[in-house]
Amino acid sequence: MATIIINLTEVNYTWFDKPVLRELSWEIQAGQKIGLVGANGSGKSTLLKLILGRLTSEGGTVFRLKDLSIGYLPQDPEVDRAQTVLEAALSGSPEIARLRNELAGREAQMGDPAIYGDPDRLARVLDAHERLLRAYETAGGLTCEHRVRSTLRDLGLGDETFDQPLGTLSGGQVKLVGLARLLVWAPDLLLLDEPDNHLDVVGKQMIERLIDVYPGTVIIVSHDRYLLDQVVDRIAELDRGQIIIWPGTYSEYAVNQQLAALRQEQLYRAQQKRIAQIEAAIKRFELWASLVVDERHARQARARHKMLERMERVERPAELQRMRLELGGWRGSNKVLEISRLGKWFEDAAAGDFNIVLDGVDLTIWHGERVGLVGPNGAGKSVLFRCILAAASTQAPSSPSKPAGESAPPEPVLSEARPEPRRRARPEPRRRARPEPRRRARPEQRRRAEGLGVGGLLEGQPDGGTVRLGPSVSVGYYAQQHETLHPDWTVVQEIRDVRPMYEADAYAFLNRFLFDYDAAQKQVRQLSGGERSRLQLARLMRSDANFLLLDEPTNNLDIPSAEVLEAALEEFNGTVLVISHDRYFLDRIVDRVVALEDGALVETEGGYSDYLAGQAAGGKPTL
Repeated sequence: MATIIINLTEVNYTWFDKPVLRELSWEIQAGQKIGLVGANGSGKSTLLKLILGRLTSEGGTVFRLKDLSIGYLPQDPEVDRAQTVLEAALSGSPEIARLRNELAGREAQMGDPAIYGDPDRLARVLDAHERLLRAYETAGGLTCEHRVRSTLRDLGLGDETFDQPLGTLSGGQVKLVGLARLLVWAPDLLLLDEPDNHLDVVGKQMIERLIDVYPGTVIIVSHDRYLLDQVVDRIAELDRGQIIIWPGTYSEYAVNQQLAALRQEQLYRAQQKRIAQIEAAIKRFELWASLVVDERHARQARARHKMLERMERVERPAELQRMRLELGGWRGSNKVLEISRLGKWFEDAAAGDFNIVLDGVDLTIWHGERVGLVGPNGAGKSVLFRCILAAASTQAPSSPSKPAGESAPPEPVLSEARPEPRRRARPEPRRRARPEPRRRARPEQRRRAEGLGVGGLLEGQPDGGTVRLGPSVSVGYYAQQHETLHPDWTVVQEIRDVRPMYEADAYAFLNRFLFDYDAAQKQVRQLSGGERSRLQLARLMRSDANFLLLDEPTNNLDIPSAEVLEAALEEFNGTVLVISHDRYFLDRIVDRVVALEDGALVETEGGYSDYLAGQAAGGKPTL
């Protein structure tokens, strides 16, 4: 039997009078790879901190194996922004980090004129440096540094980043540095709280490979169902303050959990029916006993009362609160979007040149298509979205107001027939002439941009080529960083801004998205990432758009909310272009994948798995 390294017994924890953990018991064994799942706010991060010892339980016991080493990567790591990537990654071993800092101090002294000009002082510094160097080698410093560099490279951080301050990195890159530090340290237990957030697919695949071969125990919190399928051997579900263990991958858990819920519902209904029968019998016997004064009937009633008292009650299955999202859409134009030889570049003042982001991009999207846009971080996916939004702000807005159940009036289409799908060859890169200064946006263009919630994104005007939207296309935009929301507005103000509605109706509508009365009165700046995501989806539902541009819509959603979004998109009577690194989501939703490679688009028919198969067959890396 595997060694028990952590054992939680009847643990309780309360946050501001709200019970988070209720008599929770959980046994964790050496070598297990566990996916910890649960709705946002269910207490997953709290549970990790209790295991780590940063929080103290209010009841029950937390056993940790003696000398157990635990590594923890929080959702938002607190870092020294001035520390370099290499220094941060080496800090996993405090002794090696201390010796390295002392060596750096002695080396700095050697360059001091007051030291190297005095032979005696220089000799003492050299002796101290030599002793520190021997201690550094004995502690495994040279080997550790080699492993750190190798691990950073494995996680996609190149040598050029090693001397960069952490303050210059993205949130995803900071997470990778923290993960590298833990992997090199190799503690007995790894606690990873959403380590894949803000990472592209390549970064997620690297995490999968490293966790898969990790020799210790891993508990990972993630909303990426594909990642959970790849790395875990069991799922720990945190539900109503208690842990339920499900052997197998996430996909196996999803099926088994639904079957178990159905079985419990059947058992509950059967027991309730039996209880009703017994209670009816008790009433009959008590009535007969009172009418004929017969002790036998009274005994029968008492016996059935005891039967009810001894009965082990089946708990009613919990009804998980989910948002209720319905994206109606409407028919509109046949050809929704046509991009031809689109170019976009930005001036690099330091290099005296231009950084070409989009180079001769061609893309056509037809009504009803669900297209996934993939590519590494920084490839230009969001820039492409901004070019489309800029085009939407220049065209006359199509009116979405129409009788219920009726399509918008037919409009001329941009072409008669849809051509056969084909894989596009990547055009040869071309050198661009210096662009002419662009004219400032006209006032009416700015007003339309504000209507889309993208008034600050008019720098998306293309530097070459064309972007054309169909005449009966109404664009709805979901922004990854929530920049379409106003930080100082309340939630109810945001939803009433889309289309006028009575305040009472606005509160009722927001309740569909899990905002109660108090939450609806909060300012946007006070909301969590998941709440802002739900608010953006609520605005999309009110917008009545028929062409959705979704930039990482599942990033801050818990798994139940992501599943609601998937179901709504499947029923949506419109067109979708979505940027996502959520492979599970892409496989379920899209019927075409376009990959942004070196400024151009390469198309693959089918879902994300079809794209992966095509990349593997061609010997290319996935994006």
